[in-house]
Order: sequence, then structure tokens, then C-alpha cells
Amino acid sequence: MGNIETILSNSIAAVFFVAFVVPETMWYGSATTPIKLFGPTRYQWDQGYFQQEIYQRVSVGLAENQSLSEAWSKIPEKLAFYDYIGNNPAKGGWNSCWVCEQVGVTAEFYGGELNGVSYSDPATLKKYARRAQLGENFELD
Repeated sequence: MGNIETILSNSIAAVFFVAFVVPETMWYGSATTPIKLFGPTRYQWDQGYFQQEIYQRVSVGLAENQSLSEAWSKIPEKLAFYDYIGNNPAKGGWNSCWVCEQVGVTAEFYGGELNGVSYSDPATLKKYARRAQLGENFELD
């Protein structure tokens, strides 16, 4: 049997190793991280991978003389879902000190019955933001 110092020094090395590996794996993902199971990693979200891919596909659609709503309608649901605010690993934006009234946020709809309509009324913005964040279907009238 070893003395207590040897045992503690060996175990603390293992604890430090795990303490550094686990957060990095959560941040960057790993080669075996299934995105369909766990969603985007914080690194992918912060780098804007899904947003860039959506922008590129919409730009190609517009270059092919499609309307904006036609180009957006060709975006696969999975890709749009990964860029959705509910998949943001940080999710700190809704609890920030800046509110819609102070910043002057505007939301604009593309496609559907409200195509081209924009809202800047804080109550309406918050209603649509909550629905979008929770993944609810929109009942647009």
C-alpha cells in the first residue's frame, strides 16, 4: 500500500485532467459528437457556421433570380433549426440588461401571410420572440 500523499497526488492529476478535457469537449465538440443528437456546440454557434451556410444558400438562390421567400423556402429544416435561437448553447441574450424598448429592435417576416411586414412594437416583438424561442407554430392572421 502506498502512503496517503501518493494516492492524493495521483488522484488530483486525474481530476485536473478531467476538469480541462470535459469543458473543452463541450465547447468544441469532438470527432464523435453527433450534432443530430446533441445539437450545435458552442464553438460552432459562435463561429456562425449555420448562419453562414444559410446566407450562402440564400445568396445562391437570389443569384438564380429566385425571390427572397423562394430562396428561404429551400433551406432544409435541419439547417434552419440549428441556427435557431433555442439551440444557442449560451442562451444569455434574453436575460440581458438591454430590452426591446431601449435598443429599438425590429422584426421582419419573410414569406407567408405576413411577408414583408415588420414590427417594432415591444409587446408584439416579445410575443413573437417567445413563440420562436419555444418552437411554437405561428398563427399568422
